[in-house]
Amino acid sequence: MGTEARSPQRIIHISDLHIAETPRSAEILRQLPSALSTYLRTSAGPAVASVFITGDIFDSSDYDRTTAMARFADLYGSLMAALPRPVPVIVLPGNHDRRKAGVIGGHDPTLFLALVDAAKAVQQAPVFVAGGHRIRAEIVPLANHGTTAYVSTYDSTVLWKGLFSAGGELRQDDLLWLLSSLNRARDLEAPLILLTHHHLIPTPLTDVGRVDVQGRGSLSRLMIHKVLPLLVSNSDHEELTMTALGAGSALSTLHGVRRPVVVLHGHKHYPAARLLIGAAPGENDVLILAAGSAGVAEPWSLTDGRDTGHLWPSFNVIDLAPDDSLTARTVAFSPFDGRLAPARELVDVRRRGLRWEPGPDATEPAVTPELASNRADFVLEDAGTRWHLRGRRVLTALGSAPVSYVEEVQGAPGASATDIVDGERRTSDAVPFHLSVSTARSESSYFVQNGLCKNADAAERAYGKGTAFEWVGLVNRVPSCEAVLRLTGLPEGADVFASLTDMTTGREHVVPVASEGGGHTVACRPCAARCMLRLYFVL
Repeated sequence: MGTEARSPQRIIHISDLHIAETPRSAEILRQLPSALSTYLRTSAGPAVASVFITGDIFDSSDYDRTTAMARFADLYGSLMAALPRPVPVIVLPGNHDRRKAGVIGGHDPTLFLALVDAAKAVQQAPVFVAGGHRIRAEIVPLANHGTTAYVSTYDSTVLWKGLFSAGGELRQDDLLWLLSSLNRARDLEAPLILLTHHHLIPTPLTDVGRVDVQGRGSLSRLMIHKVLPLLVSNSDHEELTMTALGAGSALSTLHGVRRPVVVLHGHKHYPAARLLIGAAPGENDVLILAAGSAGVAEPWSLTDGRDTGHLWPSFNVIDLAPDDSLTARTVAFSPFDGRLAPARELVDVRRRGLRWEPGPDATEPAVTPELASNRADFVLEDAGTRWHLRGRRVLTALGSAPVSYVEEVQGAPGASATDIVDGERRTSDAVPFHLSVSTARSESSYFVQNGLCKNADAAERAYGKGTAFEWVGLVNRVPSCEAVLRLTGLPEGADVFASLTDMTTGREHVVPVASEGGGHTVACRPCAARCMLRLYFVL
């Protein structure tokens, strides 16, 4: 496998399809092949060598076998038709393929075993279905992945005991067997690509998310969000029941492979990249790339437990150069019409022996703004232990064309809001509620009674013990020349700071706050779509 014989190659990394018998699932998965075809047709890059699907093919293990196989066969055929030519496909199981709704009941392998049998009948290109073996690690034959790297899979979804978990397990013995087998291979220089479903380190933003109880009965909501946390700390949060046991040992072992390693996974529905540097002499680097969900418009929240929007479904595109340099991008597409968002670069690294060295600074793709300005102004009014919140949103489009935009008013638990539309007041006892904007320049004003907590005691009653901060936020849903957030009314000398969060990649960092005229302002110029500005103050 010398570099002189290698050519640039492209891997399509798809995860978390969640095939289900619902119109919503069918619509999103109908858009996936066309989105993939559009991206490949309109972007430069090497030929596609293979497609990797890292788990949660189906939404639940109790899905009717015949229907499930037919749905997967249809999707597989559409994906192959979207490519210039059929290529090998690797499929891994996810927790939803092995448990009812991904969480409930004992380990059930029957649905995924049916997929193993169905793959044998595929004629277009080889389909390698991993999982279901006593040794959970597998080496994928070259004919089944078509790349110049070594490709291996690990079935992290086997949980023989327990009736409730979305987590997984990584056994050290399986990994040691895998690495021993690789060390007997002729080419000791080629990088290792390891596919698994569960994450080895927590993913950004989602690692503090609460268990989603939308659509569940009142008893389930009570048990998950009230009763369980009294018995086990943080048991109402996803990370406690979604991680892979043994991930720490696995990472330590992967640093000793003596070749660069790339781990590809799904599970958390968020695209992300992490580069873990080998710390000891002779240790190699481990690059971890997560794919978002290609079959779910994942909800995300501004405040704990409140759904204020959905990420677009996405897939990752990984390009390997002849020198084993690697670039990964995430490509999001509309769940309604399949149109693409500009691809976002996750990582660009160069192979240097055992290391992955970051390449030149990534440049964000050129984006045509839809808004000249997206501005939110908040004024605090004293309400005892709380603040009333008077809000004003001003959105200005470029030119005279209207921009369709929907935002939600937020407030602390127990708040109520009044929206003023054309002089008419509409009151909602349940915050949040929607503000709709559909003209070239639109202004919305509203009043949130008891909207924010003023002191730590009030915040502990509203959010829980130990709460130290309160905040206001602005979500920039479409590309804008500027997004500006201003808060007025805090006492003089208040400790204020701000952050900018990329809701696509989970990257979050501190941004400067301008304090003048009795107010505090934070701005992002220009501001990409699906970004959030937050301005915090210490209670």
